[in-house]
Amino acid sequence: MSKVKNEPGGYHGDTSDFPTIDRALAGEQSAYEELFEKYQKRILNLFRRLMNNSTANCEDDSEDFVQETFALAFSKLHTFKKRASFYTWLYKIAVNAFFMSCRRKKPD
Repeated sequence: MSKVKNEPGGYHGDTSDFPTIDRALAGEQSAYEELFEKYQKRILNLFRRLMNNSTANCEDDSEDFVQETFALAFSKLHTFKKRASFYTWLYKIAVNAFFMSCRRKKPD
């Protein structure tokens, strides 16, 4: 795990994905695949935990959820500011996507 030295105002956590993100932003398809392979199981497990703990009326479309989360994250990758780990950023996107999806599917 790569770490940034304690610099005032700098990020102090895991930076190991930053080179892969830079490659993805430069258009290297394999970099996107690396990020997907590295985190897809964690996002799938997150979805399952959210489904178990949620009282929301959501369908269990776990594979769709993973695909949608990564599609959204990759479309917004240029906004990633490297102020947190990639997984922290991806986690926030996944949680927000989950609750947005539940609201859209809520019966009237």
